[in-house]
Amino acid sequence: MKKNPKYKKSSEIILIGQPISPGIAIGKSILLADDYIETRKRAIHVKKINSEIERFNKALTETIQDLRLIIEQVGSRVSAHKREIFDAHLMILQDKVIIEQTVNDIRENKVNADFAYFNIMRSYQRNLSASKDTYFKERAIDIRDIKRRVIRKIQGEKHAGSANLKDKIIISRNLNLFDIYAIAKNKVEGIILEGGGRTTHATIIIRALEIPSVIGVERILQNVNAEDEVVVNGLTGEIILNPDSPTLKKSITKRNNYKKFEQRYLGISDLPSVSKDNVAFEIDANIELDDEVESVLAHGDFGIGLFRSEYIFMAKEKPPTEEEQFVKYANVVKRIHPHHVSIRTIDLGGDKFAPFLEAEAENNPFLGWRAIRICIDMPDLFKIQLRAIYRAGILGNVRLLLPMITSIEELRYVKTLTEEVKLDLSNQNIEYDANIPIGVMIEVPSAVMIADQLAKEADFFSIGTNDLVQYALAVDRGNPKVAYLYNFFHPAVLRLIEMIVKAGNDHKIPVSMCGEMAGDPFATILLFGIGIKEFSVSPVMMLKIKQILRCLEFSEAQKIAGHCLKMQTADEIENYMRNVMLELFPNMDEDNFFPENC
Repeated sequence: MKKNPKYKKSSEIILIGQPISPGIAIGKSILLADDYIETRKRAIHVKKINSEIERFNKALTETIQDLRLIIEQVGSRVSAHKREIFDAHLMILQDKVIIEQTVNDIRENKVNADFAYFNIMRSYQRNLSASKDTYFKERAIDIRDIKRRVIRKIQGEKHAGSANLKDKIIISRNLNLFDIYAIAKNKVEGIILEGGGRTTHATIIIRALEIPSVIGVERILQNVNAEDEVVVNGLTGEIILNPDSPTLKKSITKRNNYKKFEQRYLGISDLPSVSKDNVAFEIDANIELDDEVESVLAHGDFGIGLFRSEYIFMAKEKPPTEEEQFVKYANVVKRIHPHHVSIRTIDLGGDKFAPFLEAEAENNPFLGWRAIRICIDMPDLFKIQLRAIYRAGILGNVRLLLPMITSIEELRYVKTLTEEVKLDLSNQNIEYDANIPIGVMIEVPSAVMIADQLAKEADFFSIGTNDLVQYALAVDRGNPKVAYLYNFFHPAVLRLIEMIVKAGNDHKIPVSMCGEMAGDPFATILLFGIGIKEFSVSPVMMLKIKQILRCLEFSEAQKIAGHCLKMQTADEIENYMRNVMLELFPNMDEDNFFPENC
């Protein structure tokens, strides 16, 4: 049984976080302290009120100029969607209500500008921070960063900044967009954050800049000192502090191999997706935002097996309009054509929130109001999304994917709504694709048990192993105390997958897998042998999974899978698969390898 993956080995310390930008970085640490500020209330003489207001306006102007410089320097390296993040900061800086409130406070209460602005912004920040909604909490970080920047301008101080960042590993609690400017100007090796979230503005920009990064690394600031040697693995989330000589040597080899293998993998992008015995398979991409299509296209000619549409909803204080959604779906569909794009309908709830959802706190959110349950309870919201998806269907090859289906009634209800949507579009003379396939995500045990029934009414299945493993093993994958029990090599999980594949085959519908298991090289052969022939993975893993399957005979994979299905423990299965991989690919490295003889 695996232990919690945080441990100490000799002088080195190994910590685990959440990888958010792939790559391997090695360098000396530089610690960026939180940019705290201090403001003290001072009485302003009535004759100096106007000059105090001028100081405030001047600070705003200079901060806006700084931000526009960042947009000029960094914005050209990121997509149009990500440049909107900077626009959001500009909107806060130019917000007339905040400016008027600050000016009125200075004028009426005769207080200094930095104190007035601090109190106004702190009020907004506290309201957002108190929210149980992740989106609002992360917007509170934006307010805090802007507040600190403007106040430093008022006080005439300059943030110490981030000098001498070249070849460094930045370690901080969080970063803001002003820090990102310094990072982008320098050749930063990697980034580690103790906090952070996948949808924070800083994280999105870091990912766009393709800097190897890991977030959510508990106690990193307690364990690291300035100028410590650090290894950042943006593929696995592993952080090594002060690696010993053998570990450092191995890490350098991994980093070099990663860069070398990335180029080699690009060379197979145009080769056919068939095994050595000519059994066809398909590799697709998982994406969260429409502009990630750039990364997909950079790796080759692939489809989208999972477009997580909820991130469009999480980025807005109000639900996106039909037209806003249509534009984003259309952008992906047109560029991926003729390959399919599977758009998963809103999968909010659990650990994903949107500011417009007025949801009460739940004791068990992963067992509560989420995914298709929200859509069924909010049909007007759902039908707007369905309209946008059906309209985008005429531009390419669209598939509709329904998350967390637990019963045949849910599937039938959604199909009824789609018929209503199509009738409305027809009555309004709006073009749409009336024949979009409707698929079901199989991610709860009840769906597995009735997979034969669902397969009669669904056009395809997509196995979501992230939730399926969690629900099947009764393990909260976000709880560090039990996370080590979360293992997709568990025999029960493999049997569930086998049942799903059988139901799909019996009713002649495609079965794909889009969870993290699909992108794990040690699981690839096993899954192929069970019968998974459509893999939807992160763009960085597409070519790796493709090459593994190209180097293998399907008949051989079936024998390997049959052997695994007879084993009794996850450790047995995992160890066996590692030995199989080492035997098939002697040059294999756990992080980077290029299978030969294909």
